[in-house]
Amino acid sequence: MESKMSAVAEVPLNPLPTPASPNWLQRLSALDRAQRMRLDTAAALDRGTLVHAWFEQIEWLEDGEPDDAVLRQEAESLPTDELNVPELIEQFRAALTKPAIRAALSRATYERPAADGSPCTVHATAEIANPRWEVWRERPFAVHDGEAILNGTVDRLVVLYDGDRPVAADVLDFKTDRLEADDPQKIEDRVEEYRPQLEAYRRAVATLLDLELQQVSARLVLVEPGLIKSVLRGGR
Repeated sequence: MESKMSAVAEVPLNPLPTPASPNWLQRLSALDRAQRMRLDTAAALDRGTLVHAWFEQIEWLEDGEPDDAVLRQEAESLPTDELNVPELIEQFRAALTKPAIRAALSRATYERPAADGSPCTVHATAEIANPRWEVWRERPFAVHDGEAILNGTVDRLVVLYDGDRPVAADVLDFKTDRLEADDPQKIEDRVEEYRPQLEAYRRAVATLLDLELQQVSARLVLVEPGLIKSVLRGGR
């Protein structure tokens, strides 16, 4: 027994950092922050995926909103373990009461002439003899864009036809970023951040439907503050 104990005593041990060590505390704090950021980012992505899936259930609000059973079924098919689904359903219902979001999802909005200064291209006009509208949801695309290929998925595309001929389209892209309606600078910064993505979608849709670029509008649906923001410079 004595020889075994002395053998063990001869094994060198690396000293543990003491809790009072500033370097140790800094490393622990940095690791904790990095872990929290990873968890927050993953949860935000899962939340965004789920909310997109819920909006996909809506063609026109005139036809009704998806009931809670449908929303829960969508949630069960996605990685939502870290999400409070009942709370998100409440937030989704609240978003659907926001006037701008309701207008964007309602057929009646487009059956009326556009308000002065509106950048949206898919409102009825006197020049369109037989207007009708189609909604494409989560529409994937892959098109040539010069020497490159554009590929992606459009969250919601409202296409205006004159009879069977497409004459205009409006790209709607849902964003679930944490934003406040009373922080206009942060909202404008976010619009600038997403502008290249939406401009690329415009070009892709124009190619798909054989439209001129000016016939395609593109708007961000900022779900949390309930705002719709055009990405077209100068309103066009």
